[in-house]
Amino acid sequence: AIRRTGMLRVSNTHELFAAVETLTHSVPLRGERLAIITNGGGPAVMSVDTLIERGGQLATLDDASIEQLQAVLPSNWRARNPIDL
Repeated sequence: AIRRTGMLRVSNTHELFAAVETLTHSVPLRGERLAIITNGGGPAVMSVDTLIERGGQLATLDDASIEQLQAVLPSNWRARNPIDL
């Protein structure tokens, strides 16, 4: 599922920075909307701020996406973007 959606998964900060470096040399993604998934409020806020500064916008989660996320995330997650695990 991760590969099919084009999502990139990293396990630590070293992988994160390596992935960011790799992405700077890749073909630009289509569209301006982005779903952000993070494990903390701070990184979520920084990601949203950077996205907006660069002219992007948060994607709206549709009902089907929310339903699928509810099946795997804790019951106290906020059903909106950014998704804070």
